[in-house]
Amino acid sequence: MNKKLLAAIVLGAAGFAWAAPQAKADVVSIGLQEAGYNGGTIQTVQTGSGSATFSGSYGTFTLNQISGTGTPPLPQPDMDSSSINTSTSSSGTLTVYVTETGVTGPLGTYNMLSGFALTTLIGSIGTVTEQTYVDTSDTAYGLGTALDSATFTNISSASSTDPVPDFTGPYSITEVYTIVATGAGSSAGTISLQDVPEPGSLALLGTGLLGLGMIGWTRRRRI
Repeated sequence: MNKKLLAAIVLGAAGFAWAAPQAKADVVSIGLQEAGYNGGTIQTVQTGSGSATFSGSYGTFTLNQISGTGTPPLPQPDMDSSSINTSTSSSGTLTVYVTETGVTGPLGTYNMLSGFALTTLIGSIGTVTEQTYVDTSDTAYGLGTALDSATFTNISSASSTDPVPDFTGPYSITEVYTIVATGAGSSAGTISLQDVPEPGSLALLGTGLLGLGMIGWTRRRRI
């Protein structure tokens, strides 16, 4: 992606966030899942208003820290797992869920940007898969519509923009990490999901700016 295109997308996203109605998310929840523990179901380990943080261990994994921040305090539909740090002394697969429920805006159909990154991978943790979902039923850990995913075997990052369903009421946003260890090791990563303007909105904005420019040009010619 060239720098001019990237700048246009960033500026468009900032403008859309300012123009959109203020979103609200009631609860951010963190859930953990590993085969053989808690019946293999997702166990909620922490909830909070706007953000949640969990420190401790679960199953064969020692969780140094998991944190997630939603909207508010973030100014637009934005789910950010700012820290996922794990370590284990044996093989296993840990699934980490960070979700926010009660997102109330913007509604309708638009695009969301999924951003993925893996910053550290040590020892026998072989892969980390990161996924983003939205769910019109506003369910904690809801996997109604898959937006995008990325699987990492080393330090890297990725991003994509995908359309969402037609939101007519509160919905949930969920980020999922699947960490596969073949022996002792540790990993850290981040994932974020935020709304961006759909191409049609950008085109409409461009048309409006072009129209204003033509009006100004015409007036200058008449003077």
